[in-house]
Amino acid sequence: MGLETESIRYGDLNGDGRVNSTDYVLIRRYILRIMENPSDERMIAADLNGDGRLDSTDAVILRRMLLEILKYCPADTNQDGFVNEKSNIKYAGYFYDAETGLYYLNARFYDPETARFIQEDTYRGDILDPLSLNLYSYCHNNPIMYWDPTGHWPEWLDKRIESGNKWVNKNIVKPVVNTASNAWDTTTTFASNSYNYVSGKASDAITWTNNNVVQPTIKTVSNAPTWANDNIIKPIANKTPEIVEKIGNTAVQIGSHVLESSYEATQVIAPYTRFAMDVNKKTNPFYWAFDYATEKSWVPLPWGTEIVEKGFDIGGFYRADNGMYHAKQTGSLQSLKYIGYNNLYDTVFHGATSMNRARFPFTYDGKDYTFWAWKGDYLNLGAGAELGIYERAVVNGNPTSHWLINKDLAMPMTLTLDYKGQQILNYNPIKDDPEKYTRTALKTNKWWITGFNPYYENVRASQLTATYTVDFSDKKGMYDAFIKSDSFLDNRDKWSISNDNKYLLVLEFK
Repeated sequence: MGLETESIRYGDLNGDGRVNSTDYVLIRRYILRIMENPSDERMIAADLNGDGRLDSTDAVILRRMLLEILKYCPADTNQDGFVNEKSNIKYAGYFYDAETGLYYLNARFYDPETARFIQEDTYRGDILDPLSLNLYSYCHNNPIMYWDPTGHWPEWLDKRIESGNKWVNKNIVKPVVNTASNAWDTTTTFASNSYNYVSGKASDAITWTNNNVVQPTIKTVSNAPTWANDNIIKPIANKTPEIVEKIGNTAVQIGSHVLESSYEATQVIAPYTRFAMDVNKKTNPFYWAFDYATEKSWVPLPWGTEIVEKGFDIGGFYRADNGMYHAKQTGSLQSLKYIGYNNLYDTVFHGATSMNRARFPFTYDGKDYTFWAWKGDYLNLGAGAELGIYERAVVNGNPTSHWLINKDLAMPMTLTLDYKGQQILNYNPIKDDPEKYTRTALKTNKWWITGFNPYYENVRASQLTATYTVDFSDKKGMYDAFIKSDSFLDNRDKWSISNDNKYLLVLEFK
């Protein structure tokens, strides 16, 4: 169908002397290509304004040609692929109302003259897609690339929803189903193994448990103190000055005050909490079992003795050949530098058992130190006593109420413990420590000496007398500083100097 109209004479793009559907198709293609690649030499035929280049001006002219072709198409023909004007199904399959000149898109009417809908979209748009927030625009102002079959949103949104559904199914639903299936398989396998154990495969089950659970657990827990020190305590301690500096020195002082006063603060409630603990000891079967295992170093299980010994080893204790328990000097959580000692430890024990403590602070070479003595009923370990020497923790130049472990302070120490005038413990590390704990210099020197008799339980601290000796022969400067301190001079009823060795001090803690 050719058109001899002056207004569209430049629309004959294929040069056949007519403006028909072929030119219509070319016009649409030119519009698309101009927008995608204006430099394409094949599009030179679309340079309608003759300026030697293809730009948005040419695109506008091409669009107008397209509209003119559709406008002047005879209504009584359907030649060359044009839609008969008598049909109401027009562009993109939309219903066209010739009387109003509007298209109906199943939800609202569209005005082709203004390229806008005449009603707001009931779909309010997506804040992540700004173009969708215009409630009157058609297809994000890009009708060439999109169409709107519902009158609510362009076709690509449907595809995105479908794609999202596929993604959720692939990345969430299926993994959850697979995980549940695996969990069920694991549960049924465990139940089957348990049944086999009950049915007569106890030996295999015990061996498997030992190889795959007990031994790995023992190994993991044994390494826990070192791991905690390297990965938690040390990093935190290294950052402590920086953190404290940011928070302020006031926080350090408040914390120190709380630690210092915590022990005294529990004096009122301690008798009641100790009474509750005593009742628990006498009535709780689990405590009886724990107490029995401590005294016998055995539980009624395969490898019972090994389990008990390893448990105490992990907890930081070992048992001497005479049946007494002692705290390890290395390889335990309580031997790490920053664990140290403060009032909070005594506060906890004071509320749980009968105990007494004494502290003897002094200053040497510009640093603060303290001897900390303890005696009492150490729960399942029985009657015991301790003496340690610690160095004050200083944070950002501020002395705190926390005391650090410094193993360089270790000296030869001994400990004896009397219960109602009868000696129940006599500990000399040089003679009594097992060989596996005496392969270092600490076999003679102690920064913390401890001893506990599991055959004497539920005793009162007032019934115990602990006697310690500390040999300062290799630390004469510290010795001079201590015997001149108020802690020594004001407690001559507790401290004395040995007649055999000037640098050997004796502490009698009643």
